[in-house]
Amino acid sequence: MAVREAAIEYRTKQLVAHAVNVAKQVRGGVSPHLAAGRSGAAVQLFDQVGTIVAATPDMAGKPPMTNLQPDVDAFATERRCDGPVFPGRCKIIIEYPFHRDNGVWRLDMAVADVPWYVGPRLLIPLAVGWLLLVGATAAGTYRTVGKTLR
Repeated sequence: MAVREAAIEYRTKQLVAHAVNVAKQVRGGVSPHLAAGRSGAAVQLFDQVGTIVAATPDMAGKPPMTNLQPDVDAFATERRCDGPVFPGRCKIIIEYPFHRDNGVWRLDMAVADVPWYVGPRLLIPLAVGWLLLVGATAAGTYRTVGKTLR
């Protein structure tokens, strides 16, 4: 359980860093479609009155992904499953407000949540270790029983 929580915390920190970079780019000028980048993040950008002004292609025309309302000088994150914007999927979502010349804009971003098994880098060694343990136990038992029955 602690490994999964650490993975969730790490992915959340990555999301925050990505949000800071995107907000920095937006301060220079808004593009009509934001690129998700290699993180695969879904992005929505709202102006000072709450109108969506840019989004990644998968988020265009969809309602806001979160209703978080952090302070204007802070951000907020949440984990949400089966939301109206992401049915059947779990996501880590950030609302990141940032200042522009004409007011405070909002950046909403979401990435996939960490699965229960954390990932193949953890699952495969655990499964291999379990199989080795069971195999060694079976071989030892077979040998002991075989010698006893002779």
